[in-house]
Amino acid sequence: RPLMQMSIRRTAAAVLSALALTAVSGVVPAAGIDDFQAKVNKIAAEKGVPAPDVKKELLGKAGVTSEEEKEEAAKNALKNVSPIERIVAIDTDTIRAIKSRDGKLMFLVDNGRFAFLGKMIDVWSRKELTTIEDIADAVSHIDLARMGFKLDKVNHISVGAGPRHITAFVDPQCGWCHKLIAEINAKPELQKDYTFDFVVVPVLGQRSEMLAKKIFCADADDAARYRALTDGARSIEALKQKEECPLEVFAQTRVIAQAVGVQGVPMVISHDGRFERGKPRDLMAFLEPKPAQNAQAQQTK
Repeated sequence: RPLMQMSIRRTAAAVLSALALTAVSGVVPAAGIDDFQAKVNKIAAEKGVPAPDVKKELLGKAGVTSEEEKEEAAKNALKNVSPIERIVAIDTDTIRAIKSRDGKLMFLVDNGRFAFLGKMIDVWSRKELTTIEDIADAVSHIDLARMGFKLDKVNHISVGAGPRHITAFVDPQCGWCHKLIAEINAKPELQKDYTFDFVVVPVLGQRSEMLAKKIFCADADDAARYRALTDGARSIEALKQKEECPLEVFAQTRVIAQAVGVQGVPMVISHDGRFERGKPRDLMAFLEPKPAQNAQAQQTK
């Protein structure tokens, strides 16, 4: 009997895991929820387990409205996802979230062929996105703290003494990165309000790899390393090197940058999570956006 009960529990868990995967992917079967419920009832009856409520699993429990409850629901859904058996790539550059007048959300692949209905979960922050505003905020923000990002785990240089941190992913040979640095240096008063954390990611070949390693292994403080980064390759090559320089943190910098979503340099993340791929056109507007500009930026992302 204990073995039978264990088998029943495992079967029930498998059925629920399938539903959780459906909920996470946001796919509602073409036959409709009622038909899907009938299929689930049949499978459950054959296995001798209670049939889960499909609508409750896919659409969420009534009364779950607070951010804490939504986050907990998202975590539970992710925990229950069955191990992946197969992945099919859908060729697309963009998926658009669309809100209809009745408040429903649909996700449309830009080839115009495929559409998804149901839930979307921000896997990075483990939060369910239930409104178009949630989605707009998620795609235009990166919460480094919630992702577990830590500066001491990456090759970085920090300058400034302000309470608000700006994280910039840069390559020693990147021209636009140097333009960003020059713009920051042109306004030294910024370092009173902000701390600029430059994460040095070698993405432009072997020479960048060598220069980034020179910065990481330099026997110098952040001010000297920053001056060398500002001045260019020759100054970086002239940095005195430590006799011993373990490279574990250096090696994982690129991996962490990829996990954050860095696709090119520079990439700049503001203290409130807003980010720009490339050098911000207007640095001050990026650092201190007006409320109307911030809302408009989120709508056009």
